Amino acid sequence: MNRILRLVFENFKRICTDERNAAEESSAVGRTDGGWRNTKNILSALLLSSSVFLSAEEWYRHTIPNGIEIISRAENGQKNFQPKRLELSDDRVIIDFRDTHYNPKIFTGIRRKNGVLKADFSTVLRNGKRISGHVVSRVTEHSANRILWDYTLTLSEPADFGNCYFGIGLNEAMLGRTVRLLSEQEESVVLDAEKEGCLHHGPWNRPVREVKIPLNRGELTIRNFPYPGKRHSVSVFKYGKKQGHIRLWAAYRPVRELKYSMEIEYAPWESEPIPLRRAGNMGLADSVADDRRGGWTDQGPDNDLRIFPAGKHRFGPALFDVTDPATNNGKAVMVFANPSRSYFLREAALPVGGKHFDYLYLLHCTAWSSKKHIAGTIEVRYGDGSTQKITVRDQYDTANWWSTQNVENAPCVWSSENFFSTVGLFMTRFPVDPSKPIESLLFRTGNQSVWCVVGISGVRGKNIPFSFHVDRETPLLFTDGKKWKLFRYTFQPFYIQDHSAYDLSFQSGSVPAGSLGKLRVNGEHFVFEKAPDKPVRFWGAKQIQEANMLRDRELKLFPKLLKQLGYNAVRLHHFDELLMKKGAKFEIRPEMLDRFFRTFAAFKQAGLYVTLDLFTGRVSGFEEMHGKTAHIYKILSWYHPSVRKNMERFAAVILGTKNPYTGMTLAEDPALISVGLINENPRLETHEEHKYPNAIAFWNRLYKPLFDAWCREKGFPQTDRPAPALWAQFQTENHIRAYRHYRNVLRGLGVTVPISDISNSSNLVLAPIRSNFDYTDIHWYFDHPTVSPGFMPPFLYRNTSSLSTLHETPLASISQRLKGKPVMVTEWHFCVPNQYRAEGGAAGGAYAALNGVSGAFDFNPILWRYAWGEPMSGDYIPMGMFSTLEDPVNFYNALITSLLFLRGDVKESEKEFLLRVSPEIFRDPNALLYSNYGRKWMAQPLPSFKVFGAVGKIGIEVTDGKGTPGSFDNNELLKTYRKEDPFSELRKRGYMKNGEIVSSTGEITVNPSKKQLKVITPRSEALVQAGEAQKGKLLSVRKNTTFSNVFAGALDNAPLSNSRRILLIHTTNVMPSARFTTHRGRLLQYKTGCMPYYLRKGSVEISLKNRGRGQAKLYALDMHGRRIVPIPFSEQNGTITFRADNDLGKHSPMAYELIRE
Repeated sequence: MNRILRLVFENFKRICTDERNAAEESSAVGRTDGGWRNTKNILSALLLSSSVFLSAEEWYRHTIPNGIEIISRAENGQKNFQPKRLELSDDRVIIDFRDTHYNPKIFTGIRRKNGVLKADFSTVLRNGKRISGHVVSRVTEHSANRILWDYTLTLSEPADFGNCYFGIGLNEAMLGRTVRLLSEQEESVVLDAEKEGCLHHGPWNRPVREVKIPLNRGELTIRNFPYPGKRHSVSVFKYGKKQGHIRLWAAYRPVRELKYSMEIEYAPWESEPIPLRRAGNMGLADSVADDRRGGWTDQGPDNDLRIFPAGKHRFGPALFDVTDPATNNGKAVMVFANPSRSYFLREAALPVGGKHFDYLYLLHCTAWSSKKHIAGTIEVRYGDGSTQKITVRDQYDTANWWSTQNVENAPCVWSSENFFSTVGLFMTRFPVDPSKPIESLLFRTGNQSVWCVVGISGVRGKNIPFSFHVDRETPLLFTDGKKWKLFRYTFQPFYIQDHSAYDLSFQSGSVPAGSLGKLRVNGEHFVFEKAPDKPVRFWGAKQIQEANMLRDRELKLFPKLLKQLGYNAVRLHHFDELLMKKGAKFEIRPEMLDRFFRTFAAFKQAGLYVTLDLFTGRVSGFEEMHGKTAHIYKILSWYHPSVRKNMERFAAVILGTKNPYTGMTLAEDPALISVGLINENPRLETHEEHKYPNAIAFWNRLYKPLFDAWCREKGFPQTDRPAPALWAQFQTENHIRAYRHYRNVLRGLGVTVPISDISNSSNLVLAPIRSNFDYTDIHWYFDHPTVSPGFMPPFLYRNTSSLSTLHETPLASISQRLKGKPVMVTEWHFCVPNQYRAEGGAAGGAYAALNGVSGAFDFNPILWRYAWGEPMSGDYIPMGMFSTLEDPVNFYNALITSLLFLRGDVKESEKEFLLRVSPEIFRDPNALLYSNYGRKWMAQPLPSFKVFGAVGKIGIEVTDGKGTPGSFDNNELLKTYRKEDPFSELRKRGYMKNGEIVSSTGEITVNPSKKQLKVITPRSEALVQAGEAQKGKLLSVRKNTTFSNVFAGALDNAPLSNSRRILLIHTTNVMPSARFTTHRGRLLQYKTGCMPYYLRKGSVEISLKNRGRGQAKLYALDMHGRRIVPIPFSEQNGTITFRADNDLGKHSPMAYELIRE
């Protein structure tokens, strides 16, 4: 013991330094041995400040003033050991006198010397009498895994403690395990998690010789403790719901001096690795993707497991020995086939050599995983000729290596990161017959997932625990109570009260649409040909499916409703398949085309302009059928002659057929403002279909003749394996050529309005292509869910604030604006049920206006349930992820955006920040990372650039020179960029001070860390806050109780300070009835929500400086704009103050109308 103390003291400073360096090294390479070294260093350092530690390889124990603490780590991927921050799966055993660790004040005057602890003792007995004495505790190390504890308590006088025992406390992780009590016979006691109180008493009047407690990495045995005579010597209890407890009875009579001792021994579980050397077919590293050689899953150097070190790894009871590929012809692991990787193993046999085990442990994972898949099977062949079949189920006995989430029978025991993803390995155990020798193991693929087996271990021992914390989802429940209010309103989907505070019809402009002539491009703005000096903006709604073919009732009401909501345009979308008869023959459904034209005419007559895309989801009408998904035809439209002709034919029908309800074709109609060719069709992306050579013969047959012809034209050598730069150049030039062809076709049909393409993707390599378009068309969503195939639930949301990072506001897509050209965001939405979406109207509208966006189209199919064929009746009023009218929060966001953006309350910035892109950016290695899922962020405008959009206009400048002075280079930004700090460049250039970013116009101030936004314009102000108070120029809030948005906008076009009619909005959050869960801070939704809704209760004191003429009156409004109740307020010195509370009995107001009469 003295030797240990001396060595620790002499090396204390070195340990502190080495521990930090080792942690950094271990983290960098994903090492687990580094984590163990750090553990021992931390424990050794703690020795000086707390007590005596006894180091051993498998268990951690130290003395505490009243006993001994023992910890056994589960090793579930944890790199560092911190006694005060145990993981849920770690074992903790505390042995002490009468559970006194719960009350450490009993011990005072603690002295330590030469391995002996002395302390003064004082406590109150059950009869109320205080008793005092002193304690001497000595720990003697007999071997690395065996210690002797001697404990002497001497009191001032005999004392009856009532229950005099030494306790063994067992933490929650140990519940469910079996403790063994050994006397003349063995008794097994299960620490039942469901029971409480006394679980078992040991034998009456007979001593228990040993208590055996199973730990994560071995078995703890306590023996040679005194028998108190008579009665029981050991009892097992369950304290509450989370604590197991064993009592070693010390005395059944009053004591003055208690001498007690016990021997504590730890025995690691016996584990023996089963080598994969003979059966391994893949290494850990892969140099070239899809070459059928190399390693791991054959997905290339950025998506392999090279970060996992070969050699020995200990996880819980199992020791694995991972083969070093360098010593085994590049082979280390067994990777089993599925249909997409048919060249992997079908089966593999491993000799075991007649050894006996209780369990087989696997270190493994899957790729291309699914809950429905069988990863594979294991046939255990015993020496007597019998066999045992083990089925390994994906997402139950193992899991996807791109996940680190524990599953039912497999904890993630190791994790790190490669360039693509966070990656992990899982450990599973299967019981085998310990009485029979195992001769061999036969592994077979399930031919569904790709099954990757990294290590196998045979383990011996009884009652070995396999308990770990399953990282389960937590149900999220909403109830009518303190925080949430049950919220219903009479849903009339086409009704806003005429001339109410919600009626923003004045925003739509002249009637009918097109009265100012056709739309033209004038620099970075759109203008009408009869008003060439007046920039025009569009705030639009998107129509989906049959909402593009309205029936009589909708034709009368729906265009009017859109105008009232403040929209002046619509985007017709997802209509192409509905216009076609099913099948390969190109045949238009005349009744649907008639309804389509009639709907177009109704929008035009209401003063709503129209944009559309020519291809979205059509799979019918293609004479040469190439597949069942629209995605295939999107690709073929740029290469395949017959598909291209088909596209042209469809365009001629839509744009070249006379509309009987307007008397002109859509190409001639000035109500049509723009045409998008193909919805969301970037070519230079990660999708496998865009790669050449391709694993699928169809794509090779398509690409090869075209690529070969292009190479001949350019004078390049022909090759079947083009370098990434060459393939990107081909794709770039081919897309430009195809776009020009389609544009000429449309011009031949009489289309004169702006034309664009590639409406998604932020890859910089697309900029030279987009520079050929008339305007940039881009899509943006905040917290768009991750969905299952077929757009089925569960829907996974990050549920964060866009203000926290800022670059995820519309600035994410606005960064694609090209210098000198307009930009339209033709899909736009703050998605339901993000809890912070109340910020959407202020953040979206303000930053779109600041950046000079020419059009934004809310992906808000108000009839979206109608469009998808589902009813809207009774309580089934759906609130979907893209809802606006059905979602009160986004309903008010739409009104705010209309005023801030469409009306032009927020000024466009004159300051510009540009990112330089070369016309030959396809030669830039970083830009070519667009095809690498894990690194593609390096091929896009970095967040550290996007956040400059909070100051001024951001965009891209395609130039072969140095570009505009002060412009940015993405590769230079990469050198200093850190994901955790996207604001470093802003601070360096002086645009972020004290955590705030102020726009060049002075109208917008944001504080990301506080989730706080302030928009101040002459006609409107908006305040978004998580805190209690915030001040604008005229508008201020106090006593805010939850995250909220407060907005004030003049409705009479007067300045807000003198306006006589003002719309005030106060929104928090509204959640639909649906099944929600949370997991790792994220939100999962298992069904589209519906009424009844739950309103997040919130109140705030709102003050507004207003000196308009007339007597002020204030009314709360319902969801249709009707005045429902007058609201009391005070008015002093030109300031009106009132309490906005969305819980007013039967009323739940979220908006107010201030008028002066």
